[in-house]
Amino acid sequence: MKKVMFLVLVVSFVATALILPSLAAAKKFPQDKGPTTIDVSKYPKEHTEGYNLFMAKCKKCHTIARPIWSKFQGEDWDRYTKKMMRKPGCPVTPQDQPKIAGFLKYDHKTREKEILDYWKKLEGK
Repeated sequence: MKKVMFLVLVVSFVATALILPSLAAAKKFPQDKGPTTIDVSKYPKEHTEGYNLFMAKCKKCHTIARPIWSKFQGEDWDRYTKKMMRKPGCPVTPQDQPKIAGFLKYDHKTREKEILDYWKKLEGK
């Protein structure tokens, strides 16, 4: 009986780990409608490396546009990327997290006006 219960728990855990990322991607947010790439050619090398990690890893669970057009700023990204890492199936490692958060902080500071204009357009202002 204990073996059966253990097997049921293992199967449930694996199924949850496989299904949750697809559910997150299925949920739609206003920022999902935005462009999915950014021109980072003028960004410092450390942030272009963070961008490449971001593009490779974050799209596994949600649209790339979602964080690109998010209203998060500064330290919000440290907290939020750490929160994402706790989700089952998240491909972001503890070594990736500061690079991705660093890129997102730099990018949002650099494109602050563009992001605000995007939200004004979405909200009809």
